Amino acid sequence: SAAEQSKNYMFPKIQPPVQLFDYSFKSDQQKFVFDPQGVSFFDLKKTISKQQEIILLVGPEGGLTEDELHHLESYVFEKCSLTPTILRAVQAVALGSGLFKLL
Repeated sequence: SAAEQSKNYMFPKIQPPVQLFDYSFKSDQQKFVFDPQGVSFFDLKKTISKQQEIILLVGPEGGLTEDELHHLESYVFEKCSLTPTILRAVQAVALGSGLFKLL
């Protein structure tokens, strides 16, 4: 009933955890990784297509390694900065998913 009251009739698909290097991303998805060195969300939002599936990736508390970031670049992930400060992972999930949901 909480989902009905909040008008969230469709729940997101949550996939089981996989190793980053074992996962293969599709080319027709828009992909974003939350990174403090990235482009501001507010600058990126003009380029986000509502017609494509969107993948959001949040790294661990200590951040992603250089190897992981290079791996994501090969799949054309865009680095997206949420705030001028570094957020904890749980805060990045809440803020990032909220901002993308507003689109």
